[in-house]
Amino acid sequence: MVAAPAITAFYPAPLGYGVRWGDVRNLGRIKVDRNRSGGHRFRVVIESRGEVYYVARRQIAPGVDVAFKTREDAEAVLDGIRHLIAKGYSILYAISQFSPTYSPEDLVENRLAEYLAHFERLVAQGKRSPSTVREVARYAAPGGHFSYWARVNAREISFAQVEDWHAWLGERGIGLKTQANISGSFRAFLRRLKRRSEISAVPEFPAIEVPEYAPTLITMEQQAKILAAIPWERRGLFLCKATEALRLSEARALEIGDYEGGNLRIVKVIQGKGRAERVQPHTKNRSVRVKEIWSAELIDWLDWRLAQSTPEARLRGEVALFPNPTARNASKRWGISPAEREWKRACDAVGIRVSLQEGTRHCILTKLGQEMPQLVLQAFSGHRDARSLKHYSQPKATKAAIRRITGGGDDG
Repeated sequence: MVAAPAITAFYPAPLGYGVRWGDVRNLGRIKVDRNRSGGHRFRVVIESRGEVYYVARRQIAPGVDVAFKTREDAEAVLDGIRHLIAKGYSILYAISQFSPTYSPEDLVENRLAEYLAHFERLVAQGKRSPSTVREVARYAAPGGHFSYWARVNAREISFAQVEDWHAWLGERGIGLKTQANISGSFRAFLRRLKRRSEISAVPEFPAIEVPEYAPTLITMEQQAKILAAIPWERRGLFLCKATEALRLSEARALEIGDYEGGNLRIVKVIQGKGRAERVQPHTKNRSVRVKEIWSAELIDWLDWRLAQSTPEARLRGEVALFPNPTARNASKRWGISPAEREWKRACDAVGIRVSLQEGTRHCILTKLGQEMPQLVLQAFSGHRDARSLKHYSQPKATKAAIRRITGGGDDG
């Protein structure tokens, strides 16, 4: 399990007898800003250990707060904060007693800690992927992409703040695709708070224009050369991905009992990587798919695999339908890194450079997308949303297609 980030301590500091008044009587100051109407806005500013805290409103009743009308109002709040700190309370706890902006339970970092704990429970129940919570935990870690929101009240996040955060992400040198993923993750966090009525609204998020994905395209003939360069006993996983367009997580999870009568039954996936991986009793889309194998080569390989699957091997736990003969795990399942290395070795052997995903699943879906209706392609690929197929099912203005439509002849 991924540990949630530590929750900031907002409870009385363990100071025993508190601190001397002389140590805190000069803590903080009143900042005066002139607004456009000619009036003044008063704010309490407290600096401590490199952190700066601003208090611009005071709470007059549960859920009711007002801006400071006079300097005296602001000074009274500052004096109250100083007295609590002198009694031994932490700065944030003291501030939270006067300003809802720093209410401990509403600070983003504390809401994120609860959000991660919620995800951990879902992972333990098999309802979410460990990789999902691991990604959010990485964003929420100290110095992570969500650290921008430290000490910010989740109830008061505005479009302007989100826009400034996007600019901050760009200044960190993060690519647009990754920025979009980070932004989407934070928006999902806020949407959950809204559904739970813990915030009143989710602010608008600026659009991030991500350049369209331009994959490496290879022909079916090039794909066949790469597959032929993989030793027969290791080829099954790659044949399945190349002909049936299975996700790697689906192909790795298949067991001998999932193939029967020429059909593959896809009901589970392997999530995670390395020691953190586990078999999930459902697919990515929580659906069950039965695929009729059409490739003669894959059928031959599966017949060979069943012949090799002895009762003794099954008793030893070697149940993977597409095994890696040199795998160290009992089931002989392929790991992600070994599969990628095997594919790269085959690519190097034939002088073709393409990733495992693009050379298998993407290659076959692109080819089928030129001829197959989108609904049929969606059923074949296992995509939940048909919009995800736009990379594969867009009409291709190829030379052959243009000649077929116009009746143009051959070159020359």
